[in-house]
Amino acid sequence: PEVRRVVVLKPRQIGISTANCAYTFYETFAAKKPLRSLVVTDHNKTTRSMFMKFCTFYEHLPSKLRAANPFKLNRTEKTLISQRTGALIDHLTARGDTHGRGWTYQRLHADELAFWPNAEEVWASVTSTMHPGPHLKTIILSTANGPGNLFHKKVLAAREAQRQGDKSIQFRFFRWCDHPAYSSLVPDGWEPDHEEWELAQVHGLTMEQLYWRHSRINGVNGIGLAKFRREYPLT
Repeated sequence: PEVRRVVVLKPRQIGISTANCAYTFYETFAAKKPLRSLVVTDHNKTTRSMFMKFCTFYEHLPSKLRAANPFKLNRTEKTLISQRTGALIDHLTARGDTHGRGWTYQRLHADELAFWPNAEEVWASVTSTMHPGPHLKTIILSTANGPGNLFHKKVLAAREAQRQGDKSIQFRFFRWCDHPAYSSLVPDGWEPDHEEWELAQVHGLTMEQLYWRHSRINGVNGIGLAKFRREYPLT
């Protein structure tokens, strides 16, 4: 309960955003007061995807739960509102021009913050709508997008806060090698080069993980070393 901000640095496609949507949905649905949650994403397509996750959560609840706390789904405004408590889940795109004006929220789910356009300005506008009460919570999730941007600053600040013993802030880092799907069968005759071998020794990578990394960087659908390090951080 004392945690007010969580900053998550993650690789691509490990399900963290979906898990946090589920957490936000549960907290909002179970609230006995008109808790207002805001989800802000980097792109219109992501906003639609996030909204559909919440719709799926609600529509697949047992009928008794839906009857106990019916929600109205507005697909145009991308909102879910409890008709019993007034609790709200709202969705905005960082590329829009409203930035939450006219509403007050207690919870913020900021998705892919590293890729928000005009991130500093949007962040100031969105966080100004947050009510500093007992339900205040901000969850920031993103893959990396190089140094110097707002997300990088939030990561550094969260790590420093943890070092100082601030229990209201938590930093979570998920290495790509912690995700079981990121490994591949090693073909006969393949051997890692010197750099790959040293990487395995330092980080405890298996041959299957090394080959997956090698293919993701150099294979037919490879993205190159620089982009791999950005999309799939190890340190």
